[in-house]
Amino acid sequence: MAEASAPDKKASGDVGATVGTDDTAELVDAGDTGDTEKVETKVVLPNDENGYKAVASLMLGKQGICGSSEGIQIKTAKCGVKRCEYVTGKRLLDFVAQNTEKLKKVGVEVSSKHVNLFVEGLIRSGVLIKALQDKERGKGILQPVKGSKCTMAELKAAKCFFIWDYDGSEQQSLKTMLSGAIVFIAIGLCLFPVWPRFMKVALWYVSVTFLIFLTLFIIFRLLVWLVCWILGFDVWILPNVFDDDLPVSASFTPLLSYEKSPDGELYARIVTLVVLGICGYFVATAPTTFDTYIAESKSFTADLYEGKFLSDSSQTDKDNIDKPKFDTLEDILGFTDDVPDEVQEALKEKKDEDDLLSQILQEEEDESIAYEDEKRREIMEAGERKAEESGKKKEAKAKAEANDAGEEKANL
Repeated sequence: MAEASAPDKKASGDVGATVGTDDTAELVDAGDTGDTEKVETKVVLPNDENGYKAVASLMLGKQGICGSSEGIQIKTAKCGVKRCEYVTGKRLLDFVAQNTEKLKKVGVEVSSKHVNLFVEGLIRSGVLIKALQDKERGKGILQPVKGSKCTMAELKAAKCFFIWDYDGSEQQSLKTMLSGAIVFIAIGLCLFPVWPRFMKVALWYVSVTFLIFLTLFIIFRLLVWLVCWILGFDVWILPNVFDDDLPVSASFTPLLSYEKSPDGELYARIVTLVVLGICGYFVATAPTTFDTYIAESKSFTADLYEGKFLSDSSQTDKDNIDKPKFDTLEDILGFTDDVPDEVQEALKEKKDEDDLLSQILQEEEDESIAYEDEKRREIMEAGERKAEESGKKKEAKAKAEANDAGEEKANL
């Protein structure tokens, strides 16, 4: 590392070794004596390009599934006919002021009065390139400028631009590796039908176990929050675990969040408590239904772990795929010599239930048909009555007209 006193001006052949300032030494407290004395402000900068590139990687920040950190704000502009990234002097000053401890970890100790020395080192190492706005070609177009000299007055200027010329080779390598891993995993999932049996079973067990664990965790997490919320507190286990905006490392912190619930939720707590009491009473007074649900859940879980839902075919089935296969009546009804009596009895009960349901449905269908026939007959009868009445009216009208004609003829 290159170290120098603030009042001194030194130069070295190494990149970043030039350190100097025109500012006076800072005044600090000497200790318990109460005297104030002048002490030299030290500026520590990297000695070579690799050191500055490590600082540049820190300035870029880190975004990934394992963690993230905010870097310096970088924008894009035009440089000639190409697009480029740039930062302003004000952003460089703000970054140094806000990330003093992080910069110390990569070997940079610089005060806010000596940021120009740090920027000069970045320019010499090729991370930054001085630039000016091209007024002739319009706004948003930068023109590179030769030289590495930079002053604090230039950094504080409103139109101080630096072209960012570092893409972060380490981060790029990590992104390339992760992209390759994603492609490899995607291809492997597409080839799932040709996986060997043991790999399918292993993936099945892992998936089912994760699904059951996640379901139980969500239920337990919700119950803990509900009980604590009724008591007036918001307690969450792993409050950030379902936050999609956070990386994986930040999703598991903190382990527990605890705070008092906001006021004005008393009536909601009372209603929730009443609903929970009703549900508990229902479970206690109707154990048969609840026991059936528990038994079905256990049966479904057992079927999951036994792989009954995992599709697969034996080689014999594949060889005989073109041969027709006809099930016997015993196979269709499930009555075989190998079936235990208990299973046969259960199948008979199931068949009786199905027959009863079919009978009920048939009766409903017959009633519906009879009702429709009755309505149709009523409509037809109404039509016939209407036609008969219309015929009688026509006949009476004809008779009246005949009588009128006879009277007129008699009068003549």
